[in-house]
Amino acid sequence: MEAIFSRLNGGEFLGLCGIILGLVALIGGLAIGLATVTAVYKRRVQLDEMEATLKMEMIQRGMSADEIKQVLEARIGSSRPKWVGEFLGGLSPMCMPKAFREEAKNS
Repeated sequence: MEAIFSRLNGGEFLGLCGIILGLVALIGGLAIGLATVTAVYKRRVQLDEMEATLKMEMIQRGMSADEIKQVLEARIGSSRPKWVGEFLGGLSPMCMPKAFREEAKNS
């Protein structure tokens, strides 16, 4: 390895270091992106499983579909931060997701 570095002059060595640094940055960026996507989808799967379990428990307790819907809407609505509603209030209805459009109509 030392023989390889001894053959390089200063410019070539800096160029090699630049290439290595670029590859490390590229691989690191891809790893962070992949980890983020994986974490988001894992969390979404967990939330879906929790919601399905909650629905099954409510069905087993004999709750009607309207009662289940009311419980789920209350749970979802209360967990949203206040600033989200304020932010979405300034958007045109076409820019909002469907659930938020319906909520904006009701308020």
